[in-house]
Amino acid sequence: MRYLYAFLCFSIIILAIGCQNNGVKNTATYAKILGEIVNPKSNYVTILDSNRNFDTIYLDEYNRFSKTIDSSLSKIFWVLHSSESQLFFLEPGDSLLFRINTIEFDETLTFSGTGSAKNNLLVNNFLVNETSNLLIRKSRNSTSRQFMRVSDSIHNKRLQELDKVLKKNALSNKFMSFAKAGIDYQYYYQNEQYVYLQHKYKGSGTIEHAFVNYRKDIELDKKELSDYYAYFRAIDIYLKNISAEKCALKNPDLDCYDYDKLSNLHHLIQTTDSLLHIEKLRNRFIKRLGRDAILLSVTPEEIKMTKKVLFDSKLTPANDQFFEELSKKP
Repeated sequence: MRYLYAFLCFSIIILAIGCQNNGVKNTATYAKILGEIVNPKSNYVTILDSNRNFDTIYLDEYNRFSKTIDSSLSKIFWVLHSSESQLFFLEPGDSLLFRINTIEFDETLTFSGTGSAKNNLLVNNFLVNETSNLLIRKSRNSTSRQFMRVSDSIHNKRLQELDKVLKKNALSNKFMSFAKAGIDYQYYYQNEQYVYLQHKYKGSGTIEHAFVNYRKDIELDKKELSDYYAYFRAIDIYLKNISAEKCALKNPDLDCYDYDKLSNLHHLIQTTDSLLHIEKLRNRFIKRLGRDAILLSVTPEEIKMTKKVLFDSKLTPANDQFFEELSKKP
């Protein structure tokens, strides 16, 4: 009873804070987050921003936490607890209440208070993305037209759901742009994943050229999305496909879609280096690919070639000490 009373009081406070902002132009330069962890696995949570700045917040006796964030910017953050994490979108004036059960972290994460509508939408989109990924794995025998009909239907339905949320809630243009981009890049991801599976298991020429018309809308330099998993995942599979397609044109007899093959990985690093212009995003990709290449390099000649590919890239910093650090297993 004592616990229930405390939580009700906690919820009433944040709802009251949220109500103060109704109908009033938002001039705040801060946001408030509060939360409750059910079945906690440690006594703290970590809040991480897109610049990798983080705050460790300890839970109180009721497994709750709170934090005031001094910021005039609208941007994404992550809440981390034990090995689990989930993003949320925070804007000045938000008073956001989390509730998480660690037994099913993503499935039980809910928000209330000011800013809850947009974040509940993001969590729902994340769960729908995971369901959509099951579709991709089952689509190997579908024709490109069959797959595109289903993929387009999912995409359109999610855009309609976003429009419904907008009609019921006052959502900022910044958030709407972010949410729509997340839906679009999930669409690009599922299409590119289908392309990858078709080429890998059925060979080149199995995809109609019109199928990839959506590629003209993929932007590789969207800095505001560079930390968003939906964007990163879509760009990742897109770069793999572009690299493999270029390889296949020059070497039709090779399996260019096998990224356990060192030469393909080298080519992917070079493709990534040439196409990505945001230093932070490019470094993130090349570091990950570089570590994979180092692990696949066995002979002195392979190690020498991998080192050359990395040093020829725009990776920052690219020096011997950094190469040694990159060589360490995660």
